[in-house]
Amino acid sequence: MFFKSDCKSQKYGILCYNKGRISAKIFVWGWSIIFRNIETVSEEVVLFRPVYREEGNITELLFLQEGRLVNAYDRRSLTSVRQALARSYALDLSAQARDMKKKLQRRSLMPICLPDGRVFVPLKMRRPRITRDSTYGYIDIAFIKTVQEKEETAKLLLTTGEVIPLCTSAAAALNAINQGKLMAKRSTSIAENEQQIILSALSLLVDKLYRIESLLKS
Repeated sequence: MFFKSDCKSQKYGILCYNKGRISAKIFVWGWSIIFRNIETVSEEVVLFRPVYREEGNITELLFLQEGRLVNAYDRRSLTSVRQALARSYALDLSAQARDMKKKLQRRSLMPICLPDGRVFVPLKMRRPRITRDSTYGYIDIAFIKTVQEKEETAKLLLTTGEVIPLCTSAAAALNAINQGKLMAKRSTSIAENEQQIILSALSLLVDKLYRIESLLKS
């Protein structure tokens, strides 16, 4: 399935299909789009990106449902959706971004690292119609299979089989993805260290309790 952000799927709807040499656009009468807040699919969301539609400047959500990737729309802007996702995990995005910029020594847009281990990297997924409109979407790096060059831009091939067109070069996309992978490794390392500290503390506590019990019995 080829998810193209600028496919004109107004009142009739367009299903864009691309597999091998077969490419088709299927027009569906009475197409109805689904609106959902990202909070309702926070654990299943794979990608969210800004899109222009009749409803305005809104956000498209791609999420897993029964093992396949489906889409819906959040009526809010990407900035609001990103903040809503962070609130679902009690995450301070501003503080996290400041910390990442210090560690990576970069000023570019930072990945989003969720407490459950998922890392979403920012990639340019549309061209703005108005200054200051969001152009970057976010995708879970665990679902990125590869990046392919397409003329002067690139496209993502997902592990689920979908193709996501980008408005950036393959080099820029790979750089952002590598940053995300680096932060994912650091997050895993920190989590493992914290777990080891907790286990060590529990071991000391058990040892002390055993000694106290031995003294009481003597």
